Amino acid sequence: MIKVSVCKNNEGQEYHSIDIGDLKRVSNEMYERNEDHYHSGKVFFGQCTQCAKGIKNRENSFQIICDYNCEILVKRSHYEIAKTSPGFMECFDLGPECARRVKQACKEAGIDWKDYIMPYKKLT
Repeated sequence: MIKVSVCKNNEGQEYHSIDIGDLKRVSNEMYERNEDHYHSGKVFFGQCTQCAKGIKNRENSFQIICDYNCEILVKRSHYEIAKTSPGFMECFDLGPECARRVKQACKEAGIDWKDYIMPYKKLT
């Protein structure tokens, strides 16, 4: 079960994060195969930071803000505070399958998933 952690940046300001590491469902071997497939010359919109699968469509993918590693997600509204954290890593893509697991775990923990993962906007 995931839970909200309180972290501090270099100025001592607090921001919230969640650790989604336990939700990773891909072995190292599968991660490497996904990575090789992503770099095989096929056209993808992006690459999921959790499982390394290529993301085909922008409309069903998400972005996350990471701190220290790609398994610790910063609350979206705390982006500016977290930017001065020593482990701040900026934004990464999250594919639809991994996003479903994060959404479900957040719902089970009583956390609003929209606070931590951001859907890409549909291009008009």
